[in-house]
Amino acid sequence: MLVNVVTGELEMVATFGLPDEYTESVHREGVPTATDTSGVVLETGRYYQAPNLFKEEPSDKNRLDLGRELGISAQIAMPMKRKDKVIGLLNLYMANPHEFTESEIAFLTIAASQAAAVIENARLYTLIQTKNDELELEINERKRAEVALLEKKELLSNILAGSAVGIGVVEDRKLSWTNESMMKMFGVEKKEEYIGQSAEILYASEEEYARVGQILYQNRTDKVVQYDAHLKRKDGSTFYGCILISFLDSSSPMQTAIATILDISWRKHGEEALKRSEERLRALFEYAPNAYFLYDLEGNLLDVNKAAERLSGHKKEEVIGKNLFDLKILPPEQKPKAYAFSLKPVQEQPIDPHELILTRKDGKKVTVELRAFTVKIEDRTLVLCSTLDITARKRAEEALVTKNLELMREINNRRQVENALKKSEQKYKEITEFLPDQIYDYIRIIN
Repeated sequence: MLVNVVTGELEMVATFGLPDEYTESVHREGVPTATDTSGVVLETGRYYQAPNLFKEEPSDKNRLDLGRELGISAQIAMPMKRKDKVIGLLNLYMANPHEFTESEIAFLTIAASQAAAVIENARLYTLIQTKNDELELEINERKRAEVALLEKKELLSNILAGSAVGIGVVEDRKLSWTNESMMKMFGVEKKEEYIGQSAEILYASEEEYARVGQILYQNRTDKVVQYDAHLKRKDGSTFYGCILISFLDSSSPMQTAIATILDISWRKHGEEALKRSEERLRALFEYAPNAYFLYDLEGNLLDVNKAAERLSGHKKEEVIGKNLFDLKILPPEQKPKAYAFSLKPVQEQPIDPHELILTRKDGKKVTVELRAFTVKIEDRTLVLCSTLDITARKRAEEALVTKNLELMREINNRRQVENALKKSEQKYKEITEFLPDQIYDYIRIIN
């Protein structure tokens, strides 16, 4: 029997002369070391013999049952030791009662010791063989990993070298490696001109380099940092680049990093052009002669121009964020009309100019002509209302109407006079038709 090095339990590994049923039951149920003599030998490290099992204490029922089952009368359990450690037991059974002599015990002791040595050597050999197999497997795995790593390294090197994006390695703030794209980006023919140089050589100015250093320091705990920077080529010309910094050493992020650089001059130029365009549009909006009100579909004012300030008498900051229909600028009787008009652009109905009467901040009434348009700004549907002050025009129209009425009255008066004259002439003709010719001669003489 041997002690399992993992579980510490006894296991029957070899037998001779014992019934198969017994060995199978031991394999199945294990050795009861707590109640068997085997446990005593394991604990004390000394042999134990029972010359006559049937003369043992009645309490040792296990050995009595074992004797009856196997047909044995005597037993000796000899410990197998290696360096004072019991690694197993050598059990010898006798069919008849037998008192083991000193020479027999000495022989069994030597046999157990040699068996222990053989078993220990076998275990060591198996362990060494297992370790050798594991080591050989690990070596083979490492070789395969090294081959794969070399292949990946070569592939990565080819990818980095052939990348259209500029890539460089910075160690202790100095360039230690760059790909061809980065050198072309900076107008450098030979890498040696930049390798070993401070990374400051890449930036348009000392101030820009210091600004970038501050960004990296503030984000030193991040694995990746992205920023835009003003860069400088070898010939002194400048451009804008988007730089992605990946720190390789988390314990000292400022020591080693990979920099990926993309020329974004086109984007910067586009942003500047867009900014100029926005400034022009803002100027056109702010200084347009018509008053403009920009509001959302609920009527909340988002922006007004200077003409709108002059028209309403309210400063921009007084109305932005407020609802158009809650302001006193719209008289109560005008609100339903204004609300219906403001929804027309959203409902895609034909938009005709509408006239409304507004109340200025100082209480004066102004007549305006409105046109509304639906606009899309940042994925929001908004309404832009163009408002024209037509108060003077309305007054001129009213004056013109008054003049027209006066002229019509004068025309009517003249027509009445003309009609009266016509009637008088007709009357005169009727009278003179009946007078003799002498009367005409008399009239001519008088004249």
